[in-house]
Amino acid sequence: MNQYFKTMYLAVVVLLLGSLSIHADNTRPLSLVVMDPLAAPLSCPCVEGYAQRKYEPIARSRRLRPDMSSPVVVGRHLFCVKRFLHCLDLESGLTEVWRLRDEALTDYAPIFATEERMLIVGNGQLLLMNTNGDKTILARQTVFAEDEEIYSHPALVGNKLFIRGKTVLRCISL
Repeated sequence: MNQYFKTMYLAVVVLLLGSLSIHADNTRPLSLVVMDPLAAPLSCPCVEGYAQRKYEPIARSRRLRPDMSSPVVVGRHLFCVKRFLHCLDLESGLTEVWRLRDEALTDYAPIFATEERMLIVGNGQLLLMNTNGDKTILARQTVFAEDEEIYSHPALVGNKLFIRGKTVLRCISL
């Protein structure tokens, strides 16, 4: 019975909040600025003429087009996961140094990196590699019993790595 009242209370609160409306000042348009507010194509008229920046790509890669994983730069190399672990050379216009296919790599795999090593969080596994451009996997640790896609970014707190699977949160000492 107690759970019933909690559920009803929450439903009433949601309904009340949903019925509230927030109005902007109708005399000026409301602008939402995403990313760099001074980037010329993204900026609102309120910053026009104030040191707006125009960004030009310095290199392009047709081989690597990530849509979920964020690239990581260490030294002259860019690492990113998109079905493979890609290693690109920054000094030669993002030319591919190598790519690695592995059972732990899909469309998304966060990478934690230092100057010497990187930890890749793949499908239920952790992969440890050097960042010097070597393609060798130094160590592999299974985090979940079966291949489990991980779509939340792991949290690193001190020397503990927290990884959330579908139903389990794991804490791994590094």
